[in-house]
Amino acid sequence: MASLKESVKNPAYLYGSVTIMLFFMSWGIWWSFFQIWLTSEEGGLMLNGTQV
Repeated sequence: MASLKESVKNPAYLYGSVTIMLFFMSWGIWWSFFQIWLTSEEGGLMLNGTQV
């Protein structure tokens, strides 16, 4: 357990962890709007459900 506490105090560990967390959070948000963009008639690609 002592090594975990030491890791959390390391600035490089915190920076890396936060960076990875923000990357996957932004990816998840983007992915939820991806199908809307693919099927949108205005500004999208106008694909149907089968093509998506």
